[in-house]
Amino acid sequence: MSTLRSVLVTAMLGALTSISAFGQDVVPPTVDSVVRADADPTSQTSVNFTVTFSEPVSGVDVTDFAVTPTGTVAGTVTSVTAVPTVPPDSIYTVTVTSVSGDGTLRLDVLDDDTITDGAGNGLLAGFTTGEEYTVDQTSPTTTISSTATDPTSTSPIPITITFSEPVTGFTVDDLTVGNGTAGGFAGSGASYSANITPTSDGLVTVDVAADVATDAAGNGNLAATQFSITFDSTSPTTTISSTATDPTSTSPIPITITFSEPVTGFEVTDLSVGNGTAGGFAGSGASYSANITPTSDGLVTVDVAADVATDAANNGNLAATQFSITFDATSPTTTISSA
Repeated sequence: MSTLRSVLVTAMLGALTSISAFGQDVVPPTVDSVVRADADPTSQTSVNFTVTFSEPVSGVDVTDFAVTPTGTVAGTVTSVTAVPTVPPDSIYTVTVTSVSGDGTLRLDVLDDDTITDGAGNGLLAGFTTGEEYTVDQTSPTTTISSTATDPTSTSPIPITITFSEPVTGFTVDDLTVGNGTAGGFAGSGASYSANITPTSDGLVTVDVAADVATDAAGNGNLAATQFSITFDSTSPTTTISSTATDPTSTSPIPITITFSEPVTGFEVTDLSVGNGTAGGFAGSGASYSANITPTSDGLVTVDVAADVATDAANNGNLAATQFSITFDATSPTTTISSA
């Protein structure tokens, strides 16, 4: 159909040209092209098209154009301006303003006899072509995440910065870090990564401000929700104590094992007992108890080795100072004598 139409147009123009050769201009003007004058895609509220006619024309105004939107975008033709050329009035800038939303926006030239050439010939109908703009006015969102759990003893802490669409201009300097420094920066498009080395134990934060990166349409990113994680590289201490005095005849001997913070993984088998056995184990978090039954009179010892329990950040406990107590269950003998 397109080829047939081109043939018909050529034939018509050829015939009309033959007539005009006798001194009369009966050749109607045509639309040579409609092209974007600005970058595509765009986030601007005003976009421009360049419309070129086959010859100088007059009567071109906003009513000669139609805007066809796709998606949520909308816009209205608000001005038509002739571009200074030689000869004049063959090229026009058509401005569409009040552009809002996202989608595509197409400009077409209407079949309108109000557009005429110098001889009064109206625009050739049915053969105009349009051009589309992609309009994107939505700012990309920004998310910061990490594979590290909170709290963590991992250093450096890996983070990922994810945008809702590809952006440019994002660098390591756009990371604002509290209680740490950023390094190992990499990535492109919509995904970037970095390593955060904590300065000390405590809360580590990472922020990405708004408008530090832009999408293809020039929209600046939205600020990220602050990323925060507690860094804990300190191993919990371990203390063993008893209410029994030294020496003691109490059996079993009650002991309490106290960690400087809550731990998990601590069991009765983690108690190493010399000259006795452990039982009656109970407790959770930072405090545990057990009963030590001495095997015989003498020194009874209890040890808790390092790394038998871990805190929430997965730090293993420090070894406890050995607990020792003398067990004496032998009654003293009594002797009466006389000189």
